[in-house]
Amino acid sequence: MRLFACRVFPRGTLSRRTMVNVMLLSMLECINRRCHIASSCTAWMQQFQAQRQLFRRKLEAYWTSTITDCRGDSCKLWSKVGQLLKPNTVQPNQHTASDLANHFTSKVWNIYTSTAEPPTIGCRSTPSTPFSVLRTVTVEEE
Repeated sequence: MRLFACRVFPRGTLSRRTMVNVMLLSMLECINRRCHIASSCTAWMQQFQAQRQLFRRKLEAYWTSTITDCRGDSCKLWSKVGQLLKPNTVQPNQHTASDLANHFTSKVWNIYTSTAEPPTIGCRSTPSTPFSVLRTVTVEEE
């Protein structure tokens, strides 16, 4: 679903309402998978239908306004349509496996060295009486 939304709607065009609908659908799906109750399944399917209709309306509104903005300018229109026709280009990862290994090894090493020796606790010894020296308490002393 995310790929569809990213591909069809330009970045930043999904409203807060749309994002809330997506989160609500996800929450209802989790409840449905956990509980297996007919009412939760119905609520999930209704929310899914509502989200699908919302995306269709947004898609239609976006392309209607885009085509209207390109009035008579076929080059501008084809440049917009061309964005849909060309495949997504994935940026190659610039980090090598050894870069990642070195990064995480240094992170682990830094944590290890910072926690290798526990800090000394400055406790003062206080005078106390050993248990063998304690005397018994009488009823009158309570």
